[in-house]
Amino acid sequence: MTQELITDAFVLSSIAFKDYDRIVTLFSKEMGQIKLFVKGANRLKGNKFSLCEPLTYATYVLKKRRGDFYTFCEGRLLDSFLGLRNSYDHLTTAFDLLEAISKTQLDSTPSMDLFNLLKLYLKQLLTSSNPIALISSFYLKVLLLEGCLTLQSHCSRCHIKPSHLYFCFKDYFCQKCAPQKQLPFTSEELGYLLSIVKERSFIALSQQKISSDLKEKIRALYGQLSEINI
Repeated sequence: MTQELITDAFVLSSIAFKDYDRIVTLFSKEMGQIKLFVKGANRLKGNKFSLCEPLTYATYVLKKRRGDFYTFCEGRLLDSFLGLRNSYDHLTTAFDLLEAISKTQLDSTPSMDLFNLLKLYLKQLLTSSNPIALISSFYLKVLLLEGCLTLQSHCSRCHIKPSHLYFCFKDYFCQKCAPQKQLPFTSEELGYLLSIVKERSFIALSQQKISSDLKEKIRALYGQLSEINI
């Protein structure tokens, strides 16, 4: 008889399967990113559907199936983060947080630090006045956790300190040494990244003014992590 497993997890995504069932992607504290089959989730009776919605944080009881899938047995809602649904900016930022996990984490690879970081940032987002600074900080802290970010001021190859550095897969290069696929950062922008990633106060973080250009560079920087993990 297959043993039941209990885990706290966030719903990253959910898709309909046939008429009444759903396949849910969870980010579990103990098991990392896993797929969960929830039979009858689309039926009106019971609370299964609410436990399948993205942003849901709940305790799940499940059983291992063949392959990489688990079967839902029962669950208990811990938080649905309803307050985030009152603001478009906050809601889209919340989904950016979930997407950041789903695109970079390998299946069945747990990370307690990353789980706790996601939980913390979702709770802080409820009261944040600056969602852009919050998501930018999250991207950078995850890059540090994954060992994919070192904030330095010199070229990794020739060791000079130019006015612009070009980031490419964990390293920085001057214009002469930079490979074709890279992200340019000025010394001022690198200093700004350092201040964001080191900031531990969410109040101080909310006061950071991040330009749309730097925001997109940080997002692209994080996007390189997903390419490393493919």
